[in-house]
Amino acid sequence: MVELAIINKEGEKGILRLSPYLNVFSHESTIRLPEGEPVKDILCPYCGESLITDEKCPVCGSKVADILVTSSTMLVDFKFCSKAGCKWHGISEEDEKSIILEDSNEW
Repeated sequence: MVELAIINKEGEKGILRLSPYLNVFSHESTIRLPEGEPVKDILCPYCGESLITDEKCPVCGSKVADILVTSSTMLVDFKFCSKAGCKWHGISEEDEKSIILEDSNEW
């Protein structure tokens, strides 16, 4: 699981664990994340820098977090919505063409 530091709307700090697969959006959290509410912030667990961008989710309009993940032999710019319950996440079309996703017929 990919671990990120999070702060919910009430200011509680916790850990958000995301699936390591780019096309599987399962997650778990150590703090309460009410369905339908964006988190206050998503942070790098090492340096504490915010991972939230000014970009808006194309599905619900909430802010988007942006992280770099390793896929096979390349770094991929992975974005996901900050709102609990929104399943939007994505990578660029170029990156998507360069990697094989978990449910690909090629596996």
